[in-house]
Amino acid sequence: MKMFKSLLVAAVVVLCLFSGYAYAIPSAAIGYGETDIGGGWWQYNYIISNTSDPVADAGADLYDLTLYFDSSKSMNVLSMPSGWDWTGGAGFIDVFSMNPGVPPIGTDIAPNSSLSGFGFEFDYRAGNLLFDASLVNPSDPNNPTLLSGITLPINQSVPEPSTIILLGSALAGLAGVRKRFKL
Repeated sequence: MKMFKSLLVAAVVVLCLFSGYAYAIPSAAIGYGETDIGGGWWQYNYIISNTSDPVADAGADLYDLTLYFDSSKSMNVLSMPSGWDWTGGAGFIDVFSMNPGVPPIGTDIAPNSSLSGFGFEFDYRAGNLLFDASLVNPSDPNNPTLLSGITLPINQSVPEPSTIILLGSALAGLAGVRKRFKL
C-alpha cells in the first residue's frame, strides 16, 4: 500500500511537471447569443471558434459544423457568412465551408480564429445544443478530426483540457498528501 501511494504521488508530480508538454489536440468552441423574437420563436446568432493552437495545430482548419436540436421543432436559417452553405433536416443543421483552406483563398476557420454570421431561428428556446465539428489539415485531407461538444452562451467559457488535467492532478495529489498525514 505504501508503495502504491509513493507511485501515485510520483505520477502526480510527473503530470504536473509535464502537463504543458501534452500533445496538441485540435479544438473548437461554439458560442451564441439568443433573442426572444415573440410568438414562441427564438433567434440564435452563433460564433464558431477554432480554438486550436496556431503553432502546435497549424493547419487544423475548421470546415464543418453540425448542430443537433429537438427533431419535433422547426428551424429557419436567417444568415450564413460568405463562402459557407448549409443543409438540414429533422433535428440537425449542417453548415460547411464551400472553399477549402483559410482566407484569403478559402473560407475555412484557421486555428485561433472565429467566424460569426450564422443566424437561425427556432420555434422554442433551444439553448445549449450538441454539436460535431470537423477540422482538417489541408496537407493531410484524408485524416480529419471530429470533435463533439455543446454550444454555450457567449458570456460563458469552458476550461481547456490541459487546465482540467492540471486541476485533477493537483486534487489527486492533495488527497494523497492528506491521507498520508492523517492520524
